[in-house]
Amino acid sequence: MGTARRLSRESGETEHLYKECRYAAGTWDYPRRVVIKAEVVRHPGRKPKNNPRFVVTNLKQSPQYLYEVIYCARAND
Repeated sequence: MGTARRLSRESGETEHLYKECRYAAGTWDYPRRVVIKAEVVRHPGRKPKNNPRFVVTNLKQSPQYLYEVIYCARAND
């Protein structure tokens, strides 16, 4: 989120970054792939707002592709 906030502050626009990590919740048997979207949303006249999102997946595509093309497409079905 820190990098997304810095980029948004510098550009004055909404900015988002995509990353991934491995994570295992306490009840999980093994770590899973987690896709992360770090976004700072800007609207005129409002303070910037952090908008982080996390998706657990076993798919192989890039984090940005998985989030924008596959995950967000679910809202259109």
